Amino acid sequence: MGDTHIHYRQLGLERVVEEANRFGCQYLAFTEHAQYTEYLEAQPELIAQALTAHPEMVLTNGVEWNSPAGDEERSEQVGLLVPGVGAGLPFLREFLQRFDTQVAGVKTGEATFLEALHFLSEHGQGDVRPTAILTHPKGPREAFTVRQIRAGLEVGPALAGLCASSRPPEPGDLEVWPWVSRVGGTCDQLFARGCRVVMLAESHLHRHAEEEGGEFWPGEFRRNYVYCPERTEAGFFRGLRSGCSYFVLADIVRDVAFTTSAGGETIMMGETLTAEPGRTIAVSLEFIENAPVEAVELIGNPGGRVRVVARSRGTALARSAGRTAWTVAVSVGPKACYLRARGSAHVRQPYPMTAWFYTNPLWLTPPSDTLRAGCLRP
Repeated sequence: MGDTHIHYRQLGLERVVEEANRFGCQYLAFTEHAQYTEYLEAQPELIAQALTAHPEMVLTNGVEWNSPAGDEERSEQVGLLVPGVGAGLPFLREFLQRFDTQVAGVKTGEATFLEALHFLSEHGQGDVRPTAILTHPKGPREAFTVRQIRAGLEVGPALAGLCASSRPPEPGDLEVWPWVSRVGGTCDQLFARGCRVVMLAESHLHRHAEEEGGEFWPGEFRRNYVYCPERTEAGFFRGLRSGCSYFVLADIVRDVAFTTSAGGETIMMGETLTAEPGRTIAVSLEFIENAPVEAVELIGNPGGRVRVVARSRGTALARSAGRTAWTVAVSVGPKACYLRARGSAHVRQPYPMTAWFYTNPLWLTPPSDTLRAGCLRP
């Protein structure tokens, strides 16, 4: 569990790590603004010092890139994670000197943005590579269109994630996470086209809410859980990019498992199951409740149309041995499709609100169909 978008210039990296550790974070990615070059240069050494104090944590180097995406009025910011900490600094320095609108002074333009993604995609190996996460869906306008994101995915494997929300939560507004919460919105349109992109919820920490800031500590309010093959930086990058992950607001649930099975094979989030058209499969959502879950929903496009496939009130969920479970029967259609799940609970901290958890999708593919363009992996 951890966070992929953290600023520390105003708080100090050591303090951020200590607070994040207090809230249970096991990985952190530091993404200070690219124009603060002195922090970028010092960041690997600060991370190394923090790892000495917390060797059990995974701490990753990164930057908030002022990308050429955007228009003449502003460039769009992108979180960029680079494996290797100190070893990755020369590459990160070269990249910003070529493609950052403030560091290099490059002009905004889609062609330059795609060129930068191509440059990123040529570096790294497998899933252990520079990884770009689009960070600002709640600006004055939606930052990236579905067409632009698809174009970025088709360039290569650099672009991997979308941040669900990057601004502080507001009472009564947590249901509105444009890319993620709107059924049929940006994420659903991408998934329906077979695009493999990972949904995340980042703290975007600058200053804490109690210190004249608007954000929370990593892990305090937004929690991203990533299933990793091993607890190393390389394992973290593989897990992050696989899409086998979910995020939770206000700690309403933990230990989420979202699975389906057919022919003796079971898959989790981010994985693909081959199933014959017309076959009915059981899709299961299980978790431990930290707050009483009021409702759960299954969203996807079996049959071709994006919709809420199934919904259940919390009172109808099965509860046994401390775990809560919900199973839905879904008919496999003639085309590849996806399914994702979410649930909600009412909480009183940090103030009364409806908080949510979201899973990343699992994928269903009939033997006769193939995955479509824009996928990060088969």
